[in-house]
Amino acid sequence: MSSNMFCEIRWFVVESRLLFVSGSTSTSSRIAFEFSFGSMDRRDDDAVRSSLLALRQRDNSAGPLANVAGSSDFGATTVDKALSIRKVIVEQTLELCEVDELPGLLRTGLEEGLRFPVIYEMWNSLPMNRDKLFKRSFHPEECDKICKLVNLILEPPMPAPTADTEESFRHFWDTVIEEPLRFFYEGPWLAERNRSSVGAANGCRPDKVVRFCFHRYALWRGEEKGPTTPGDPRDELLSKLDWTHKHLPFLMAYYTRACLVVFCALHMVVNPSGESQIICKELILFDTSRAADRLELVIACMNLAKLLKTMELVCLRENEESDMPLIRGRSGKIIRPCGNTVEKKYPDAALYMRVAAVYEATSSCPNVERLLHRRYLESAIVVKKEVVAKPNNYGQLIACLECLCEALQWLHREGFMHRDIRWDNVLRDRDNAEKWVLVDLDEAIRTKDCFESHDLAANSHAPEMTIGSHDTMVDIWGIGYLLKTSHIILDAKLQGLMEKCLYQDPNHRPTATKCLEFLRA
Repeated sequence: MSSNMFCEIRWFVVESRLLFVSGSTSTSSRIAFEFSFGSMDRRDDDAVRSSLLALRQRDNSAGPLANVAGSSDFGATTVDKALSIRKVIVEQTLELCEVDELPGLLRTGLEEGLRFPVIYEMWNSLPMNRDKLFKRSFHPEECDKICKLVNLILEPPMPAPTADTEESFRHFWDTVIEEPLRFFYEGPWLAERNRSSVGAANGCRPDKVVRFCFHRYALWRGEEKGPTTPGDPRDELLSKLDWTHKHLPFLMAYYTRACLVVFCALHMVVNPSGESQIICKELILFDTSRAADRLELVIACMNLAKLLKTMELVCLRENEESDMPLIRGRSGKIIRPCGNTVEKKYPDAALYMRVAAVYEATSSCPNVERLLHRRYLESAIVVKKEVVAKPNNYGQLIACLECLCEALQWLHREGFMHRDIRWDNVLRDRDNAEKWVLVDLDEAIRTKDCFESHDLAANSHAPEMTIGSHDTMVDIWGIGYLLKTSHIILDAKLQGLMEKCLYQDPNHRPTATKCLEFLRA
């Protein structure tokens, strides 16, 4: 053996057992002894001796993590330097910048003093852009906790060569996109995947949503497509977004087509005609079939985590309105507004089937919430999203009541009653500002089921609903309750209508047809 060759011995402790492995090993292996040959000068030789000494000290200590915390001498103690570096990184934030500056920000690697140490074999296996995130180390005890991150780059669970469906790529996407983000983001979040096969075609939730701030804000979202999956993921990101933010300049997102991953920013601009328009700005394209691009993606996720923390703080400080809130309704129902739709998921199949049947039976009724489609496997329905609004003058109040009475006229004629008429369930049509819509048919039943139980509040519903049998007149009482709680000054005409609708005796209340005629007179 020539003088510039050496026999490098590295000691590793694995669950207090010693193993012997000759030659190179995979990056995911943990070994006891490893022999490898390479060039080394005297300083490297000293580093190996220090490493051996540190490992012997660890072997004699109370446990493998006995001295992890509180030491700065990484070369001579059992500190895992990767954990210390990660702790510094996860506490960092990035200031919000212009959209055009985001590509450079996301590509920024670590400064030299904060790069993760990796052992010799890992270093040689990493792509040439490795020094943006890593540095070579001869102290194995520094590198233990970084193995998982390195494996995301070198050995991800690649889809089979014949894979051509969206489902066959999901585990791969979660590994190369979500796992690095989890490594660098230290805080609670809720990751949701939309597994509905009809979601893309009908403008519902994005394929992947990550919620922050107590699950309130969807600051990171994605659209995913397999090699042969129809549809344009970029267009679907836009169609599923209803911009509500006043203080956030952009939302972060990604879309995929098989192994191609594109990070992008969604933001609002004013076009030359003066109209507001949501734009999807592509930031970085990654070909995740290549290790070099997977490493760049890890770096982008590291910087994205810092950016998301700043966005989260802005949302909390400014009390931003979420475009995709997660609302928990009565009886365990979960409501997810998204884009131009609202998904309502029910806690059990029986309730879902009953409510869905009512929506389908009332599909011809004017001025009621529209069912777009059902999700049988998820016990969910998807309805058209309307505008949260309330009449703010006398004319709007009259127009609103006319729309509602038209709906009740149809419902009562067909043998239905809504049973839950209050301002929370009255919205303005998103396509026609002159039209008002009665929503939330969860409590609606057929008149023949007038004894069916409910959990509605007594002070905002007809008195007979608290004693059992009731009929369509409970909806007329609801019209009176709307007038009473409208906060609009009523003239003698509407004051008289309110009093008639609120009669204790339901037999003395007018019908929906009579109310409509009165309003139009």
